[in-house]
Amino acid sequence: MFPVVQSAIKTLAVLGDEQAVAPLLETLRTNQLARHDAKGALARLGSSVEEPVIAMLVEKDLQVFNAACDILKEVGGEASVAPLENIASGKDFSRKGYADRALRSIKSRVAAAKTVVATGEGSADPSAARVEAVLKAMASPPDASGYARTSALTSLGEPSTYEPNEVEDALLIALDDPNFAVQHQGMMALQKRATERSIPRLLKLFFDLDSKLQFMAVQTLQKTGVGGDGEKQLTDALATADRRMQKSIIDLLTAIGSAESLAALDELANSPKASSVQYGAARAAARIRLRAGMPVSS
Repeated sequence: MFPVVQSAIKTLAVLGDEQAVAPLLETLRTNQLARHDAKGALARLGSSVEEPVIAMLVEKDLQVFNAACDILKEVGGEASVAPLENIASGKDFSRKGYADRALRSIKSRVAAAKTVVATGEGSADPSAARVEAVLKAMASPPDASGYARTSALTSLGEPSTYEPNEVEDALLIALDDPNFAVQHQGMMALQKRATERSIPRLLKLFFDLDSKLQFMAVQTLQKTGVGGDGEKQLTDALATADRRMQKSIIDLLTAIGSAESLAALDELANSPKASSVQYGAARAAARIRLRAGMPVSS
């Protein structure tokens, strides 16, 4: 009898229409031997089975419940998230694990789908319309968890058909996102794609020593440079900043400063009060002179 049932299941799966769903669900519930085959057949039917399979999550039979989770893991979408989250956060440890595994897979798939929409991947149009979709996704994030945004930002940070200037606005918007994971991913992407257009925003983060992104902003500025206006902003702040900020400015100028910074650094280095800041300024000035091919005084 079992081979006959298997053959019937395969036939129903091949049919691939709504009429196949009900008999396959019934087989899943009632026929333990054919359950595995019915589960595979339902998964192959795709998203059309999501709603009736969600209804099976209340089944008392743990094996039926596990099978439902396995199917949703393959075909579930946003409709599956809430019911699975309720189970995964519940007290029934016999069900939490299966629900959580299905949930992780679904969230990843949903995020990937939103990423395609947000970044226009697969689109034949790499122009303004697609970038507008990115900006909209970043400025009005629909997902409270930040899942789709972080996925989109990861994609935007990688070499692609996008030019850096196409995605830079979206990455800068991400730095103001309420979700820190999104901010962090935006900065990671910006480290790869930033141009001089990002410098003012990066400098703002640089001067905020309490920002969790300050160190990453420093690393990015070391790659992009700060430009003439940014360097003047740094040297103007050097005389009046507190010691902690002075050290940060000196470290940055040591890496990217030009001869334009020498007057401010020399003034600090020659101050009568010896300090680690004074020594740092002298060292930064020496490094800049070496880079510029200028003589270094002893």
